[in-house]
Amino acid sequence: MSAFATASSTFGKLVGLFAFGRDDGVVLMLLQCRDIHTAGMRAPIDVAFVDARGIVLLSVRGLGAWRRVRCPGAVAVLERYADSGAPWPSEGSWVGTFHPEAAEVLESCRIGGRGASGKIAASALQGRRLKWKR
Repeated sequence: MSAFATASSTFGKLVGLFAFGRDDGVVLMLLQCRDIHTAGMRAPIDVAFVDARGIVLLSVRGLGAWRRVRCPGAVAVLERYADSGAPWPSEGSWVGTFHPEAAEVLESCRIGGRGASGKIAASALQGRRLKWKR
């Protein structure tokens, strides 16, 4: 399972994946987000915009530097470095029911400002956050 981290503050969202190395295997969830940019990114990223029901509205693989993507119906965005090789949800996939309380649970799991491990986050949400179904 990938490491999992959340960003809900303006600063955390701005820093985004810059806080993690490409080899960390982190999936970052940007909470209350529907607009992302890749300004200054040195590697392509995968992004998935998720609605309140946990359905992926837009999935973009290998998004290059200096790009901007918006998805008006999204409430959160999942990001990771594109070269991870692990599966990534496609449009229409279900990644888990999005509950505002779940964001609070994940935030409470943060360790040293770098987020929780996937095992901690998955157990906090009974594994619903990182599983996707077609």
